Amino acid sequence: MKYSKKIPRPLEYLIQVLTDDLDWRHLQGDYQEIYSDVYRSRGRITAFFWVLRQILNTFIVEFESTVVWRLAMLKNYVKIAIRNIRRQKLYSTINILGLVVGLTCSILIFLWVQDERGYDGFHKHAGRIYRVTIMDEEGVSDQGYAVTPIAIAPVIKDEIPEILYAARTSVRFRKLSYREKVLEEKGLLVSPDFLKMFSFRFLDGNPSNALSTIDKIVISEELAHRHFGSEDPMGRILKGQDESEFIVSGVFQDIPRQSHLYFDYLVNFHILEKAGQNLNNWENISYYTYCMLEKGANPKSVAEKITAISNTHMPRIKPTYRLQPLKKLHLDPPLKFDNVDHGSRQSVIALSFIAAAILLIACFNFINLSTARSSRRSLEVGLRKVVGARRSILVRQFLGEAFFITLVASFLAFIWVIMLLPQFSSITGKEFSIRILTEQQFLLSFLGVVVFTGLTSGFYPALLLSSFQPVQILKGKSGMSSKGSKLRKILIVFQFTLTVSVLIGVLVSSNQLRYLQNKDLGYNKTNLMVVRMNQNLARQYETLKQKLLTNPHVLKASATANLPTHLQSGSVVEEWEGKSIEGSLHFKLLWVDSDYLETFDLKLAEGRFFSKERSTKPYGFVLNQTAVNKMGLDSPIGKRAVINETEGNIIGVVKDFHFRSLHHAIEPVALLYEPVTFYTMMIKLDPEAAQTQDTIRDIEKVWKEFAPDEVFVYTFLEDNLNDLYQKEKIQGRLFIYFSGLALFIACLGLLGIVSYTTEQRTKEIGIRKVLGASTNNLITLLLKEFLKWVVISNIVAWPIAYLIMSRWLQKYAYHVSLSAGVFVSASFIALMMALITVIYQLFRASRANPVDSLRYE
Repeated sequence: MKYSKKIPRPLEYLIQVLTDDLDWRHLQGDYQEIYSDVYRSRGRITAFFWVLRQILNTFIVEFESTVVWRLAMLKNYVKIAIRNIRRQKLYSTINILGLVVGLTCSILIFLWVQDERGYDGFHKHAGRIYRVTIMDEEGVSDQGYAVTPIAIAPVIKDEIPEILYAARTSVRFRKLSYREKVLEEKGLLVSPDFLKMFSFRFLDGNPSNALSTIDKIVISEELAHRHFGSEDPMGRILKGQDESEFIVSGVFQDIPRQSHLYFDYLVNFHILEKAGQNLNNWENISYYTYCMLEKGANPKSVAEKITAISNTHMPRIKPTYRLQPLKKLHLDPPLKFDNVDHGSRQSVIALSFIAAAILLIACFNFINLSTARSSRRSLEVGLRKVVGARRSILVRQFLGEAFFITLVASFLAFIWVIMLLPQFSSITGKEFSIRILTEQQFLLSFLGVVVFTGLTSGFYPALLLSSFQPVQILKGKSGMSSKGSKLRKILIVFQFTLTVSVLIGVLVSSNQLRYLQNKDLGYNKTNLMVVRMNQNLARQYETLKQKLLTNPHVLKASATANLPTHLQSGSVVEEWEGKSIEGSLHFKLLWVDSDYLETFDLKLAEGRFFSKERSTKPYGFVLNQTAVNKMGLDSPIGKRAVINETEGNIIGVVKDFHFRSLHHAIEPVALLYEPVTFYTMMIKLDPEAAQTQDTIRDIEKVWKEFAPDEVFVYTFLEDNLNDLYQKEKIQGRLFIYFSGLALFIACLGLLGIVSYTTEQRTKEIGIRKVLGASTNNLITLLLKEFLKWVVISNIVAWPIAYLIMSRWLQKYAYHVSLSAGVFVSASFIALMMALITVIYQLFRASRANPVDSLRYE
């Protein structure tokens, strides 16, 4: 049998790949001849291994030469980059400073965005946990209800196989005491399944049985420290305000800040049954329900099954349910009766846009200045091409220089971030530690930003510089086409378009925040002191109130169940006299006493308010105007209604007032008079004495007469209202700071372009001055070119900003209009900054000695 004595084709191809084409053409014959000789004399296997040895030797040689060559070239590129930085200090400073500011801003915004998007992600099964919510009648999820029937959790767990766990929860503020120390704590009533779903870390105790009975309590590490100090809390007794006692059965680690649930203790939900609550009442829709699904379960299908089950128990109401993913809950729009401290997905998007805009503006500065200065390096490009440099090598060189500058800027930006992190944490109200900068996710993201910045800023200049023709360059022509000039103008327009858009957004958000803080709420919020009462004080609130009113600085006082900003209780209303609509309405419930109207300065639209002398029957309701309108009643006074499972007559109507933040429209509210529910005292103070310590001490003294063992804790309603918009304030500050930096970077780039342009036109300026042009003439001539592009960018920015901000305002039920003044103001700010940047440089150029200008080369 005759065998081929040629080198096998795959091996031949591999040698060819490892060697240069020219080398292979010289070596191919020698390789083939030696292979044939070895094949004939020693056999095919020996010849085969001979070829493998040649491949290995070739690979080693090529690898060594390539590495050495590339290291040498890299060293050369770094030297050239450093030399150019030293030679062109102004433009290098502008480039590096712009990139440093851009990267610093991007990193800080990334940290904030990552924090906002990371809520509830620490739970082991976060991707399978959902909150059960009720959709509105039209099925629009962001207008639905966060609360669900008290009876729903155990039923859906038993009847729907895809639901592994289900838990119902309710927020409770309870005064807990150990020995002589009494403190009010925020906690949750929860089903035992709660601790099986959520991964709150236990420091002591067993989560599986920590809430097995209603006399057990699980507390946070911080609560344990407050009440027990250095003592071991396990097994000790905490007393409640109603003489109830709880055995500490577990201690959990303080809840991470990125949690939508925040509490200091947990108690078994069935304690409500002991208090007389019917836990099987499907029409009591005031509680929050969470469920955890089996792996692979379809949330939409499960929601449909929940709806079907609910409709069998609530055939008259027939609510539609949806499952809200736990990890999206923080950034989802607030629902009615929501108890979550929501973030804003629009703000996350807006700040992400600002980060991208700032980084792009910095990159465009680099591109502008690199292309503008390209004529200075045309001779270098021409000489390199003459001595054999291919375009790919030149592209790598200029990209390498861009990456070198980017790396320098990145290092400086990283240092800036470390220094600014404490101040940034203070501004945002978040806790950013240096440890975050060492996490894998951050480092990978930071590397991605660096690579993106290097490619974006260096790619086009590298292509442009490497495209110069050596023949044209050596003839004395720069090789620059008009494309570079056009690109610079386009990038200037783009930069200022982004900047003006961001400025408009900042002005609109600032106007909206002022509107939220100053809008008439329908009641007088000033000088209202808020003090919570325990059960003992609530029983004697009328006597306490009368004693407080003897103080000349106390103008009014009233008792209520809760603040108007924290209405969590509600009732489905189906029956009323004169009903002309189908279906039911969901009312907020507010329990008040007879002095509530005057204390809050509410306006009575018709009828009367509650009276101290009222009889217990018939029961009376006071409604707001929205409730009356929703009910379709023209003459509501005296009409019978069933609200909160109680029948009574409508005795009065108050004008609408805002009891939630202005993100939400006013909802139907029923005011009820039930003294047993009063746990908050509202005290109206004389404006001159509202904040004086003497008045507060006098009130505390009276308070101590009725509750000597209670800690006197007070707030002012105005502060509580301001807290509703704390996130808007923080985000507003972030917008202002970062938009200012965006404008700074844009003006920095404009300064570089103006400096370069005036330098290029030095001789022209000298000739014009010799011919009689004044300084003002020269400034006007040079200014028109730059301001034209800034004006165009303003015109482009207006419709873009209008579309974005009009959509952003839609998340508020009440908001400002987009007036022309906002757009004009933003454009004016951008124009003024551009003028300040440009005029100084042009003034210097126009004042130069024409003799020196004519000598300029």
